Amino acid sequence: IGYERIDALAFAEAIIAQEIPVYPIYHPNKNLVIKPYVKSLVIFPIGSDYDFKWTYIDK
Repeated sequence: IGYERIDALAFAEAIIAQEIPVYPIYHPNKNLVIKPYVKSLVIFPIGSDYDFKWTYIDK
């Protein structure tokens, strides 16, 4: 009783391991507060955090 769910999870993990060469096991949270006059700040979900190349202040 209850092993069907565990077996289904193991089966799903086996499929993922075969189909996806690498998958993230850690997802950091990013909390960010941006002033309303800061424009065009690029925020990346992975890798480098920010790109200030096109960022400007609009006051």
